Amino acid sequence: MTYKFTKFYCDDSYECPTYWHEIIEKNGYNRLLELGIWEGHSMYNFVSLGIRDVTCIDIWMNDYTKENFQHNKALMLEEFDDLTIDDRSEMSWTAMTDMLAKNEPLFDLVYVDASHFAHNALLDGCLAFRLLRVGGCIIFDDYHLIRKNLGAPDLTPKEGVDAFEHVHKRFMEPAIVNDYQRAWYKTMQEEKIG
Repeated sequence: MTYKFTKFYCDDSYECPTYWHEIIEKNGYNRLLELGIWEGHSMYNFVSLGIRDVTCIDIWMNDYTKENFQHNKALMLEEFDDLTIDDRSEMSWTAMTDMLAKNEPLFDLVYVDASHFAHNALLDGCLAFRLLRVGGCIIFDDYHLIRKNLGAPDLTPKEGVDAFEHVHKRFMEPAIVNDYQRAWYKTMQEEKIG
């Protein structure tokens, strides 16, 4: 059996960015939280680089992508013996709020690629940052996503990611800064009030 990754989403030559190798291998990351899994292509790349404990959250907007994800998940579990995947079909903010309330273990790596609207990117980033351990890395995908005919800049992730960076800058340092993705290492725990 072969993996089912949609051609319009990723072509056959799609590979993960080289800086993902550096981030994961340099730091020995094992535990991933991925928001917006779609068919699991990014997750496959992270797993290929050594990630073995994955929690992924998506609402799967249609049955086709959910079926492809389940197919790809089964193949990954066959290919990588020591891999665990906890997939949650719910809104990201609901799942993360629940994880925080249950004081679940923190993650080494967070990949934010769910809703591509600014307000959702900001909310996902703020909640996910609380689930990231000090020394971990948070990556936002599609930083400069171009959406034709939408008009308002808040309909893309950029403004939400910029706001996240502004309010968290003293708790992190840059790992990736380019037009495609933004990422930071968490350098200290933010204050928890209340």
